[in-house]
Amino acid sequence: MIVSLGLLFSTVNLAGTSQMEVPFSTPSGQAGNVQLSFPTRFFAGEVVEIIAKVTLTTGLEESDTATMIGRLEAGFEEMNPAGEVRINLQSGSPVEFYWVIRTVRDAAYPGHVWLWLETNHSRELILAREFVLESRFYLGRQVRSSRVLFASLLLISSLAFLLGPKQP
Repeated sequence: MIVSLGLLFSTVNLAGTSQMEVPFSTPSGQAGNVQLSFPTRFFAGEVVEIIAKVTLTTGLEESDTATMIGRLEAGFEEMNPAGEVRINLQSGSPVEFYWVIRTVRDAAYPGHVWLWLETNHSRELILAREFVLESRFYLGRQVRSSRVLFASLLLISSLAFLLGPKQP
């Protein structure tokens, strides 16, 4: 039972995430920062998130209509949402973009995060960041199948321990 629990725990990704903060300013006077967070290494078959949090600190007037536009470009097998994402800005409120991805191969996945600020029909690029995510197999396969196998072993060994013959 302890061995199967240890095997199940070994499928947990402990590699962590890469986080960076990038300040920006545009020619039209807007300024702020972008906090980007993404996993650097994870198991194939695992669902992970890429997050971009944008905070606009100066340059937006109350009467201005502003929209943040985000796009994630990469060769992931599953990515949601795909294409451009538009979020209306309110002065002083941060905006967060979430992309949920899943890979099925043991490979390095290069990609780009693009963020634009659109105000009064003017579109300005505030971030173009290249990244590489490493998707790795666990014991030669996707991690989900190993988790199911190890959880089944844990359940069977627990039942055998609890329902097994009792010694007087």
